[in-house]
Amino acid sequence: MARNQLIQIDVFLGVLNLGYEARSIAEAFRRQNMITLNAMLPHFRDEAKTVAIAKSGREELEENLRRDREAREQAGAGGWL
Repeated sequence: MARNQLIQIDVFLGVLNLGYEARSIAEAFRRQNMITLNAMLPHFRDEAKTVAIAKSGREELEENLRRDREAREQAGAGGWL
């Protein structure tokens, strides 16, 4: 196989991996967003409570995304998590 074909395959696989990671991150965000919104719903008239739940949800999302990123980094370049 010619070197340029190997490079094209490597680039193609890299793009697929980025697409997978982007979809995975978007799904994690959507899941956490739904959890937070459902937690806020019973308290929609209590601004202080909804703000507190929103902040807590944001912190949890940040932590989940950090853990996911670390897991991908541990899997190494081209890891399919």
